[in-house]
Amino acid sequence: MNIIEIKNELERIDRLIRLKATGSPKELADKLGVSERHVYRIINQLKEIDCPIYFDKDRCSYCYRDEGKLIFKYSTNELDNSIKDKTKGGQMKNNFNIISTDGICQWEGISL
Repeated sequence: MNIIEIKNELERIDRLIRLKATGSPKELADKLGVSERHVYRIINQLKEIDCPIYFDKDRCSYCYRDEGKLIFKYSTNELDNSIKDKTKGGQMKNNFNIISTDGICQWEGISL
């Protein structure tokens, strides 16, 4: 599998998880055209990178414990001008800023 195929597969899994529509591991494997073992491997790897995934027996679906989504992109430390124009931010206690760009938060200047 090349990197584009991996990215597409992960985005599809992420979407199904957010919709709470994965079905059982076997059903998810069938939807993706992969083995059930492959599904377990991907879910475990997502957990290793701190995706808050669990299987909800009542819904018969993988779910996220918190709202969120996987985002695949290259990012530099600098915000480009198109993002700066959409940025809303503010100063908070403890000397750090939260900058929100279309629902994605970046934390700057955190002092411990």
